[in-house]
Amino acid sequence: MARLIVIDGPDLGAEYKLEPLSNDSSRETIIGRDPGVDIPLNDRAISREHCKIETRLSGSRLIDLGSRNRTYLNNDPVETCRLSNGDLLLVGDTELRFEDDSPEVEGTAFSSTILKEIDAPPEENLLKLSAALAASGSTQELFDEFFTWIAGETGAQRGMLLEKARGRWVARASGGVTPGEKGAPRADMKIVERSAKEGKTLLSRTETSELPAFILSARTANSKGIAGVVYLERAETAGAFDDMAAELLAGAVAPLGINLERIAEQELLLEANRNLLRSISDDRKIIGESEELQEVLDFIQRAAPTPMTVLVQGETGTGKELVASALHYGSQRRNAPFIALNCAALPENLVESELFGHEKGAFTGAIARKKGRFELADGGTVFLDEVGELTLSCQAKLLRLLEERCFERVGGTSPVKVEVRIIAATNRNLQEAVEAKEFREDLFYRLNVLNVLIPPLRQRTDDILPLVDFFIANNPAGGRPKKMTKKAEKKLLSYSWPGNVRQLRNVIESALVLGEGKEIRPDDLVLPENAGLSPRAANWEPMSLQALERQHVLRVLEHTEGNKKKAAELLGIERCTLYSKLKNYDA
Repeated sequence: MARLIVIDGPDLGAEYKLEPLSNDSSRETIIGRDPGVDIPLNDRAISREHCKIETRLSGSRLIDLGSRNRTYLNNDPVETCRLSNGDLLLVGDTELRFEDDSPEVEGTAFSSTILKEIDAPPEENLLKLSAALAASGSTQELFDEFFTWIAGETGAQRGMLLEKARGRWVARASGGVTPGEKGAPRADMKIVERSAKEGKTLLSRTETSELPAFILSARTANSKGIAGVVYLERAETAGAFDDMAAELLAGAVAPLGINLERIAEQELLLEANRNLLRSISDDRKIIGESEELQEVLDFIQRAAPTPMTVLVQGETGTGKELVASALHYGSQRRNAPFIALNCAALPENLVESELFGHEKGAFTGAIARKKGRFELADGGTVFLDEVGELTLSCQAKLLRLLEERCFERVGGTSPVKVEVRIIAATNRNLQEAVEAKEFREDLFYRLNVLNVLIPPLRQRTDDILPLVDFFIANNPAGGRPKKMTKKAEKKLLSYSWPGNVRQLRNVIESALVLGEGKEIRPDDLVLPENAGLSPRAANWEPMSLQALERQHVLRVLEHTEGNKKKAAELLGIERCTLYSKLKNYDA
């Protein structure tokens, strides 16, 4: 039976069983921080539904569910991967060990004498078998069809499809016997190894087994290499396999190998489809009906298929990472990693190591080589949020990466080549940062190949109510959906939302939890008073045009911290005109 054991993290020592369904149908086990999932973990660093494990009799598969912090298997980020005994999973700050005590094929009780060796014959007319195999949808179904056919032709009483995984032979599928039903499935491992190595069909007889039997084994392969070994047995009392049986097996393993490859490719395609669906899943949808947002969506549709670098601009909370995610999952890189890094969230001395990795001994605490985000995202997309906060040394290395597609790890001398698309985002005016010598001008132009500006929520009020409906329908606290009263809607529409969509989401989620009754009322909406109200709703008093101009000019001057040159540029007037106005204002 397979199981997960927490070996590090808040739930240290917890153990979870992973039991397949009896008919080899897939059983899904979802891991996340949501209390309603199959394995809820008390870890704030993981997503509500972080990843899942599909468990079958034939094995287990790990699938990431579009988690924000990725799912790691043996220190490498994965989208989907087959699990083997002893694998280490890292989700957020929790590390788990996958254990599978499904019996390994034993080989200690056998000593066999080779009776005959048969080279694989030329392709024969096995159309009936090939047609049956082509209709199979899983490995077990495939081997069921194969074993039914081969048993009918050769008199085999039991059989297994053996695959070598992490240095040991395991039964991927079986016929005539259920692995583990009476102890571990048993096989002569010397015969299995020889079949796999030499590619010969071997006919042998056991000599020291408790149940003497005749054995037929043959390697099956495909364009990817060795797919496994077919191992057939027949009790000694039933007589030996004849030469015809050996020749039939030698010919039959060819279509079996082809169909094993087909099923593996189908599983990859299914996972690719899941990734595509996840790209438009609830937590990645861009919600809105305004013309301003439609322009952003049109840009995404045009820019996503290209390999070009994109600069996403917008205030905090407008959804820059959602746009970057949509650009990635709308491109041909959708099945490769999408790795995000907030450049402002890390100390200056760690940013370079996080981006480019480091060599062992590069600095105190660098006890091993570590791959950086660019190396982990090879073939995919790196999203650099708050790129304007990068140090000048990091900017220089990023510029080299954009121009030469290579970089050096911290403390390293050998260039590392990668093929990644870079999407950068900022809420700063990078042109002003260039003028202030805080951002490299050459890097700015390399990043600004394609540019999109996400308008703040106060400029697209048509999106507020659709967003509210979406947040209510996807309430993370669960419970019955609530409705907004008309007065509550009016209060939301009259607010200027300095924190944009992120602030709106927090306000709605708070109202859903703290509000009473079936409706959300104005009092349930916690908003700063007056400061956040739009001009049309704040306390307003009539004033002359000259007084309004004076108020505006002085606010612009306050915004530029007294810099009259910048203030004049923002106002669109000459500096001498600004001096004249200030003189008239006695300011």
